[in-house]
Amino acid sequence: MFNKIYRAIVIAQTRNAAYQLLNNATARQLDDMGINKATFADDMVAQVKAEFATADKAKNFPVMNPSWVGVY
Repeated sequence: MFNKIYRAIVIAQTRNAAYQLLNNATARQLDDMGINKATFADDMVAQVKAEFATADKAKNFPVMNPSWVGVY
């Protein structure tokens, strides 16, 4: 439950930070950074979601006794 709340907050903050960057930077600054104004916020949210998915896949649960591997 807390994990879902945490992730929702992180995604919302990511989107908010992206919009703040888009609102405060000039068109030339955005061009210099290679940022597409139409898709930047969605790209950042997709990147955060991908990082969460990668972290979920990387979680490994330790086996108490190595001889039990494959028993389940």
